[in-house]
Amino acid sequence: MKQASKTSETPKSKAKAASYPKTFTLTPAIAERIGLLMEREGVLVERGALKRCQAKGKPAFSGDPYDPDAFEASLGKGAELSASARKLFPWIKKKSQSGSQLFLAPAFAFLLSQSQGIPMEEMAPVYRILPAILGGYRPLFSYLPLEETLKGKEKQAQKAVKDALEKQDAAPFILFLLKEIDASLSQLSASLTGFEGQKSPLVRKLLDSMRAGQAYSASQLMEKLGLKSRVAIKRNYLEPALRDGYVKMLLPDKPHSPNQRYLKASLPPNPTKKVEGSE
Repeated sequence: MKQASKTSETPKSKAKAASYPKTFTLTPAIAERIGLLMEREGVLVERGALKRCQAKGKPAFSGDPYDPDAFEASLGKGAELSASARKLFPWIKKKSQSGSQLFLAPAFAFLLSQSQGIPMEEMAPVYRILPAILGGYRPLFSYLPLEETLKGKEKQAQKAVKDALEKQDAAPFILFLLKEIDASLSQLSASLTGFEGQKSPLVRKLLDSMRAGQAYSASQLMEKLGLKSRVAIKRNYLEPALRDGYVKMLLPDKPHSPNQRYLKASLPPNPTKKVEGSE
């Protein structure tokens, strides 16, 4: 499924307009990543992640993410937003009412960086406001430590920008940011004390589909669970099950081997510690 959309911002000059793409396509890879993020967020909220975050403190950004003046101030003394960059803030605020933040917020970040000429090494102010924009769609996202997650990822971001400029479509950068949002969600989940040791509904479903002592390939498990995405089986089922010790690899020294098989662990992890759902 593809969907093209263009921003309503007006570049400062024709030369600037030709320097970066204003189009961003909802590619199959982006759509799949958004679907996985929504599924993961829903599972985490069901397990009480949002309540834990709210109990721990404030969201990652407590200001108004749609205020261009506040953003301008965050860029440092003497910084001034370009007219085209300034127009992006009411644009994303209006578009956010459609519930498409997971697609549009990364597009906004790309357009803002390019219209303002922000180098990837100085993207912290942009990354800082994204969780607040995403949180308008799903509140848990407002607690994402996205700025921290993206530290040291300047080269990857630069490559994504380069790919976007070459293709004249922001999709490569959007996909890059969605992957980092996913990583930030994992980082947030891991920061909740004792949270990772609980079986998620998806892990329970995986374990229910496996027989003790029988080895399964990823493809076999996908078939048993009715999944079509290899990314989904690994990210949402196998990775958390492996991490928490409910499943083990037949070839632990070769995690990416095409001959890899998965076994249901014979005993629950940390048997002396009570784990939700264990007997």
